[in-house]
Amino acid sequence: MDGKDVYAQNEEQLAIFRRRQVGLIYQFYNLIPVLNVTENITETIT
Repeated sequence: MDGKDVYAQNEEQLAIFRRRQVGLIYQFYNLIPVLNVTENITETIT
């Protein structure tokens, strides 16, 4: 992927790859009503 062998990467490299290259599309809104936009985004990334 993007010139790199994904299968040759270690767990840390794969985690970075997933964070930076793989997007998520949610089928349902899983936002927490008491949190603001930034807090909701931060909670779904971690």
